[in-house]
Amino acid sequence: MNVSFFWRCWRSSVPFPLPFASAFAVISRLFPFVVAAFCSLAFSSAHAATVSAEASPPDARPNQQFAYSITVENGNVEQVPNLRLPLQIGMASAAQQSNEISIINGRQTIRTRFTWALVASEPGDFVIASQTVKVDGQDVNTNEVKLRIKEGAPPPEQQGTDPLLQISVDKTEFYQGEVVPVKAMLYVHRNTQLRRLGLVEMAKSDFAIQRFPQQSEQSLEMIGGQPYYVLTFRSTLSALKTGKLTLGPASMEVIIEVPTRMSSGFPGGGFLAMPGEPRKVAVRSPEVGLTVLALPADGKPANFSGAVGDFTLNASASPTSLAVGEPVTVELQIAGTGNFDALTAPSLTDPSGWKTYPTRRYNTSGQPDPNGLLGIERQIGFTQVLVPEKELPAVPPFEMSFFSPSQKKYVTLRTQPVPLAVKAGAASTVGADAGVASSSGPAGQGAAARVRTPEPDITDILLHLPAAPQWISAATVPLPQRPVFWIVNAVPFAVFLALAFFTWDKRRRERYARSPASALRALWQQLNESGLDEAEFYRRAARFIHATADGSAPSAGVGAVLQRYQSLNFSGAGASGTSPLSASQRSEVLGTLAPLLAKTKSVQPAAGVLRPAAASTVIISGMLLICAAASGGARAASPEDRYRDITGALAGKDYNRAQAGAEALLGDGLLSPELFEIMGHTRYRQGDHGRAVLWYERASLFTPRVPEIRQNLRHLDDKTRFLTFSDGSPLHAYGLLLQRDTWVLIASSGLWLLLLGAGVAIAATNGRLRGWCIAAVVLGVLLLPAGIAGAAWRPMGVDRVKNIFIVTSPSSKAYTAASTTSGTVIDLPPGSQIRLLEKRGAWSYVEIPNPSDNLRGWMEQDALTALWPVGWPVSVIP
Repeated sequence: MNVSFFWRCWRSSVPFPLPFASAFAVISRLFPFVVAAFCSLAFSSAHAATVSAEASPPDARPNQQFAYSITVENGNVEQVPNLRLPLQIGMASAAQQSNEISIINGRQTIRTRFTWALVASEPGDFVIASQTVKVDGQDVNTNEVKLRIKEGAPPPEQQGTDPLLQISVDKTEFYQGEVVPVKAMLYVHRNTQLRRLGLVEMAKSDFAIQRFPQQSEQSLEMIGGQPYYVLTFRSTLSALKTGKLTLGPASMEVIIEVPTRMSSGFPGGGFLAMPGEPRKVAVRSPEVGLTVLALPADGKPANFSGAVGDFTLNASASPTSLAVGEPVTVELQIAGTGNFDALTAPSLTDPSGWKTYPTRRYNTSGQPDPNGLLGIERQIGFTQVLVPEKELPAVPPFEMSFFSPSQKKYVTLRTQPVPLAVKAGAASTVGADAGVASSSGPAGQGAAARVRTPEPDITDILLHLPAAPQWISAATVPLPQRPVFWIVNAVPFAVFLALAFFTWDKRRRERYARSPASALRALWQQLNESGLDEAEFYRRAARFIHATADGSAPSAGVGAVLQRYQSLNFSGAGASGTSPLSASQRSEVLGTLAPLLAKTKSVQPAAGVLRPAAASTVIISGMLLICAAASGGARAASPEDRYRDITGALAGKDYNRAQAGAEALLGDGLLSPELFEIMGHTRYRQGDHGRAVLWYERASLFTPRVPEIRQNLRHLDDKTRFLTFSDGSPLHAYGLLLQRDTWVLIASSGLWLLLLGAGVAIAATNGRLRGWCIAAVVLGVLLLPAGIAGAAWRPMGVDRVKNIFIVTSPSSKAYTAASTTSGTVIDLPPGSQIRLLEKRGAWSYVEIPNPSDNLRGWMEQDALTALWPVGWPVSVIP
């Protein structure tokens, strides 16, 4: 049965068959609701917002840009999402928004797309986490996106753009020790933009190669019909071995920017133009075969020093007219090409009759241009001071020997004799040593030359060490952080308070004794004396009543006592004497007068109160016991024998054993300024001046006023001229005069003098004692602020070493960027201090001391050593 049957039955009002009638009635009632639900479901499915994310392309290379897109369909995005990315992936551009409307089969779809350009710094498989997007007031999460970053060949549009590196040597056959120019040429396609160049690196196992410069010569060449820029870097090399050797390969890291196009993810395959892609490229050159010849053994002069090249030698002397014993200076000039580093000072052919002094070498043509014609032409000089010991006609010739590659033989050069006019004189060589010759006065009498004040000429370090070291305990706590310190300093407070309370109590009692209340109590006590007859009792009672009178009418009982007094004393009743009162009568009268005593009663000190002196004694005794208990149990166990063994090795010039022993003690956590000083001595003997300064600086943190350490640092400063930060403000310099605990003890002493002097001055009645107390108070007033200021202005130990590093590598430099190819800031001698500001991989951004204004730059981390190692406790630094 089909639907048309039901339709005809309903239109013709013909009754349905009974089984279908009830079913159709139910369906007819539910039909409007079913239609409404269906329409609502269709509408909601057509308009529900969807959010998705994708990366294009899904596979990329390091430093290659790729697109990450978030697409929202049929929803209103309230704000641009904030991306959560892996650490190795960064954003190369901000989000770009685009909108798209499409109608398919009458159905309208609205898409909003946000696209970011991302870059990965290293290869690997990464997952970009689900991002949260606020759509129509609700948070909607995207899907995760997987991404693979891998090394590989560049895409077709980037192929052929990588730079090429070649090396060439002017001579492929040369002698060992001969200086030969070498070139490294980098070929870069004209369409490739260079962002940064690294240094040319080359293996130096068989050759001594001068460092290639950062600057280059530039030219343009056509290779295979393509234009290339050629960057030429020049240097020199000399062979360390003989035979068939291989030079290279040379390597160089460059960052280039190549053109690229990145899909934006729009339907229809549209493209979004992006800037060029930065990419790091490591280029390598082919190897070059070389033949190195050995120097011939035949004809080698005895004074041959290993110099290979072609040189000239000239000599001049001044003055040419002098007396015996006066110095003459000989200037020797050597010019030419070759291995100047192997040249030694020319020797005097006939030294008889001459006293010679060490020669001094210097450059006369300056340092060679690092990018010029290296090894082609240079000139150096030697200064030789001679003193004639007798009359001589001329300066003898000087000679030098070298091997000439152009002549292929050994050559010995000899200067011409320099004529002199040497006369007999009284000058002595001692005067020549001092640099001052004696002179004759106009009268012909010898006059002594003026002697200059000798200046320090420190040529070595001092090795004086104490017999026992001063061990630095890691458990050392500054005085202000010790409970015992505050307990001890509470003693003057307690004494001061006790003396002040004692004085106050004494004066209160004295005032009470002079007060009416005290006199009234004395009258009351007299009234209570036993054995009084009736007349005397009532006389005292009347006196007590008059003493308590306040102008008001007395009570009936008091009036009766006064009447009885008058009858006994002013009538004849008491003239013949009276008998003693009975106990009942006395009690009755005292009961009547007691309210008067209560009305005028003044509170007096309690008799059972602990006396102030006893209280202060108890307090001080208790505190001293606590201090004794707190200071007990101290122990000191130091390896003195090992220290003596180290000092013995140092005295015996066994520096390796001394260094090993000191390092072993330091490794055990036993720190001592004497061990630091020993490490400085051993480093100096090994020629490591940077680390020698490092260890001396560590020792001076604890013993800044030791003369030996200060002199050794001065000597190293004369040798290297290392840079150091100043002590800061004069207030900091004042604080560094003493240790922090010493300043605290000074302030504590001032506090004791101030409080004890003030307390005794308050309680003292002797004028002379009070004068001494005032003097103690004045001294305490001076010491207390001085100690507090010194402790407050002295830098904390952790601040003195925080981020401070010492340059320990020779020939260190600071650069303008984290690359050796960038510009330079300053040369840093070994031992110089720097302050670390930021770390970035193998590079550190540092602050450099400078007299006018501190400098900043980038340094390689390997050249730096922390002033205070990370594993050592900083709490022990004073």
